[in-house]
Amino acid sequence: MSFKTCLFVTALALPGLLLGCGDPAPGGTTGGTDDTTDTGSSSGPGTSLTEPTTTESVMTSDTLTTNTTDVPDGCGDGVKNGEESDIDCGGTCSPCGGGLACDEDVDCSSDNCDAGTCVALPASCMQLLDAKPDLPSGTYPLDPDGDGTAADFYCDMDPESPGWTQVFAAGGEGTWTPEVEGACGDLGAMMGPFGMGDVLLLATTAAAVPHKQLRVVAEAVVMDSWDAFNGEQLLIKLDDVDIFSHLCDSASPFSCNQDEDACGSGGVGDGVLPIATDPATHEGDAIALSFTSNLDEPIEDESWGIRDVAVFVK
Repeated sequence: MSFKTCLFVTALALPGLLLGCGDPAPGGTTGGTDDTTDTGSSSGPGTSLTEPTTTESVMTSDTLTTNTTDVPDGCGDGVKNGEESDIDCGGTCSPCGGGLACDEDVDCSSDNCDAGTCVALPASCMQLLDAKPDLPSGTYPLDPDGDGTAADFYCDMDPESPGWTQVFAAGGEGTWTPEVEGACGDLGAMMGPFGMGDVLLLATTAAAVPHKQLRVVAEAVVMDSWDAFNGEQLLIKLDDVDIFSHLCDSASPFSCNQDEDACGSGGVGDGVLPIATDPATHEGDAIALSFTSNLDEPIEDESWGIRDVAVFVK
């Protein structure tokens, strides 16, 4: 089969990835552990914890900070005055962080004034869930490191397994190695193509969100003559430990949805495989993921790509 002329490979910085609310349908066997809980605390200017924020998630920006505005007169003089509930916060000033004085909910970045004291924002979606168990999935302000500075994170509150904090998605901070961009005809853009022996690495962080588990959501583009009889699989590793594997066979299109000859020649199908790993044990801030396969033929004959990667912790 001739090399896919429709694929292009350039050394470009990769575009943003998926920031979806829900998980794609699982595709394959995964390794991991059962759900556990974590802790957290935070603050965010004037955002209620009863409804998702309408601002864009922090994971689509270059930093984990929210936009700021000019400081009103008297709100930066180091003195409690005017309508302030505490020094330089509350009233007509910016909301106060956790532990500071308040007169009403709007004085607090958490929108929660309890007995004259602002309740701090949580550090994770899991702790937010503990405080507000009926919250839907959405973007909420969190303070993962407890420094009083809020950032917006997407929280997956799916009733079957709520409390997941998205720490990597479209535009999120991370390093892909190698940086390769391509496409597969009507199946669209991807990172790749990659072939026999290739490994795609993602180095990112949990953005200081406390957690004990991690899961990955993504899509794989599977191209050409994969052979299940040879045990050819797509693999994802977390810190060199397998957390996902899936057999593909181009002769059985249902295995990896290879029902369209989108970017090759010779009539062998290509397809998109949704990926949703089971929760895997993970602690610490550094996250090292690798995407690979055990293909045994040249890239002209069989290959793969990855796109729409999102990482959640809990």
